[in-house]
Amino acid sequence: MLQELKARKFELRNLDCANCAAKIEKGLNQMDGLENAVVDFASLCLHVKSSNAAQVVAAVADIEPDVEVVAKSDRVDRHDYSEPTQGRFPKREIVGLGLAILLMVFQMAAESWLHQNSLLNLELIIVVCAYLLAGYNVLLGSWKTIRRKDFFDENVLMVIATVGALAIHAYSEAIGVMIFYKIGELVQNRAVDGSRRSIAALLATRPDKAVVQTSLGLRETIPESVNVGETILIKPGEKIPLDGEVLSGLSHVDTSALTGESVPISISPGKDVMAGQINQTASLTVRVTRRFEESSIAKVMDLVENATARKARTEKFITRFARYYTPAVVLIAAMIACLPPLLISDATFK
Repeated sequence: MLQELKARKFELRNLDCANCAAKIEKGLNQMDGLENAVVDFASLCLHVKSSNAAQVVAAVADIEPDVEVVAKSDRVDRHDYSEPTQGRFPKREIVGLGLAILLMVFQMAAESWLHQNSLLNLELIIVVCAYLLAGYNVLLGSWKTIRRKDFFDENVLMVIATVGALAIHAYSEAIGVMIFYKIGELVQNRAVDGSRRSIAALLATRPDKAVVQTSLGLRETIPESVNVGETILIKPGEKIPLDGEVLSGLSHVDTSALTGESVPISISPGKDVMAGQINQTASLTVRVTRRFEESSIAKVMDLVENATARKARTEKFITRFARYYTPAVVLIAAMIACLPPLLISDATFK
């Protein structure tokens, strides 16, 4: 009997590479019993349809052993996203990149002098040091890729290009490619860190409690358990947990979390308030008009969290196109390198 596929969410820990995220997504979509796998690299969240959570964990471990997979509940929690702990530009990466640039500039400036004085070995040492400083992570990534018998990821392509440049003594080009690639990675990581901080800031506005007025007095509970028509009390400084209509109280409300407006608005009986806003000056009694799942803040968080799970047709086409484009480009490059010596009498491989 076939088990029904269920939409599941997982947190991917120790995932710091966009290319690795793409590999996980591609690998899961090719496996039986898994459908619609989408990895949101900004939030480190995996969305997938599966009948068995253990199957997803095992599949990700096969594709990327260093990535830890943790199942997430359907309830969006602000602690699901943590602020990035690493620096936007890691000091070690910056130092290595700076040394690689200095060595490349020195090699380019002193190339003629080194050749004139037969110091080719010294030049080669400088080149290798600069190359390793700029591209050690690319070399490591390509080795891991080849061990998994996947020969067409960006790391392998970078190694092919730069080793080819080294083979024809285009030293500065080989180092330069690695340096620009490293700079691109650092800029990408900073952009992703910024996205994660924005998501964390948004989820920090999520109300985590509601004080309900009952015949027995006040009862504190989570916003998801409050029903439409119940009355809640919001004290000064507290977040409004649910959308509703003000029954009593005169106050000012900070709406910046939802609207970006920095000036508080005045609230009086009969006016509506929205979940995620902050009550500022006086207590308010509010009649709930929508359940939390239908509230404004819940809808905003759902859009942010699941944005990448709803890929556009163009994005899906590009993903399919890349599967054929990358191997084709590698094949054409190999033909350009190898065929002329076989077909043209004066051409040499060098």
